[in-house]
Amino acid sequence: MIATLRSDDSALGADKRPRTEPGLNRCVWDMQYPAPVRIDASLVSLKNKPLAPDADPQGGPVSVPGDYSVELAVGSTKVSAAFTIARDPRITTPLEGHQQQFDLLRDITQSLSLLNQSVNRIRRLRRQLGALAEAAGEAHSALRDKAERAAAGLLAIEGVLVDVDRESSRDVLRHPAGLDDTLMDLINNVAVSDTAPTASAEAVSREIMAKVAVEIAKLEALHHGDIAAINAAAAERRLAHIAG
Repeated sequence: MIATLRSDDSALGADKRPRTEPGLNRCVWDMQYPAPVRIDASLVSLKNKPLAPDADPQGGPVSVPGDYSVELAVGSTKVSAAFTIARDPRITTPLEGHQQQFDLLRDITQSLSLLNQSVNRIRRLRRQLGALAEAAGEAHSALRDKAERAAAGLLAIEGVLVDVDRESSRDVLRHPAGLDDTLMDLINNVAVSDTAPTASAEAVSREIMAKVAVEIAKLEALHHGDIAAINAAAAERRLAHIAG
C-alpha cells in the first residue's frame, strides 16, 4: 500500500503544515487523519460551569502500517521521499486487520463529523427561526406559528443526535445519551487495541451510523420543506429569511 501525503492534505492540520519562512522548516505528522468536526460551544449556553476542564477532543483514526510518500512542491519544483510506518513487532495482527480497523474508524469519524455539523446547523436555524417568530408577532401570527413548529421539529432531531438536557460538558449520567455519545464510545471501543474490529462492534457501528443518517435526512427534509415555505412567506412580508 502506498499513500501520498501532501502539505495541503486534509490529513495535516493547519498547525502541522510546513511553513514557508526562509530557513529550516519542519513538518510533523502524528499519523492521525483529521479529527471529527466539533460542536460549536458558542451556539449553546450551559447552565453550569464544570468543575474540571473538558476532556481532550476526539482524535482521528491512525494510519495503517505500510509504505507512504511525502511530496514537497514549491512552484514548479517538486521533491518527494518515501517512508514507512512500521508495525509494532510484538503485534501479530495481519495488515488486513489493521485496514479493517482503520476503515471502520474512518466511517465512524465521518458519521460523527456529519452529526456535529448537523447539530451546529440546527442550532443556527433555531436561533433564526426564533428571531423570525418574534419579528412576525401577532401581525403575522400564521408565519410565527409555522416558525415555532419548525423550531420544535429541529429540537426533536437535535434531541436524538445529542443530549439537549446536559447542563455542563461533564453532565453525562442523568439523561439518555445522544447518538454522538454512542459514536464516541464506539470509536474508543474499536481503537482500544491494534486488532480488527469484532463482528459485534462492526454491526453496532453500522446500526448507529444508519440512525444518524436517518436524523440527518429528517433535517434535510425539514429544511427543504417547511423552512423553505417559511422563507417564501417571509419574503412576501419582507421579513428576514432563514439561512441554511
